[in-house]
Amino acid sequence: GQANAWVQANGRERNLMVVSPAEGDVSRSLLQAVRTGCPALLEDVDEEIDPILEPLLLRQVFRDGGVPRLTLGETTVEYHDAFQFYMTTKLPRPHYPPELSTKVCLIHFGITPGGLQDQLLSQVVAFEERELEAKKQRYLVLGAQHNARLKALEDDILSLLSTDGNLLENEAVINALDHSKSAANEIAAKQADVR
Repeated sequence: GQANAWVQANGRERNLMVVSPAEGDVSRSLLQAVRTGCPALLEDVDEEIDPILEPLLLRQVFRDGGVPRLTLGETTVEYHDAFQFYMTTKLPRPHYPPELSTKVCLIHFGITPGGLQDQLLSQVVAFEERELEAKKQRYLVLGAQHNARLKALEDDILSLLSTDGNLLENEAVINALDHSKSAANEIAAKQADVR
């Protein structure tokens, strides 16, 4: 699903190791990832998590002679700090036990009908009207940049307003307010042009 694709896309550059329970003994592959610091993805996880994964989920790393180590099953290996562990499931509505949520971060990648409609529309427009979709993406980026600029201006003003002294006599405050007002008007005009 989407979660699996996202993890694989983000881990590709760091040599993501993809492991499936169907392969049998997953601990050997996971131990290699722990040792080398490669991220590991365990696909197609059921509602019952294999107890052998407990040390990974709890990050039961211990030091032996100053070296971080982790034991999985009967095997202990050196623990590389860059190691990351992901699990995905194909189950549409998995029901995991509450104690699992204390060990992992659960993210639901389900999509709402409205979200699906937006994604499909974007794909159709990208296919049929490439230039229009590219323009939309540029405007989204510009909108985010404008919002970041407005936020920075607000932060500057708040910082200046928190200074001691008479605000009406503080030239820096007056200049910042004038600059912010003109910048906000300029951004509003650009946003109106986009619409």
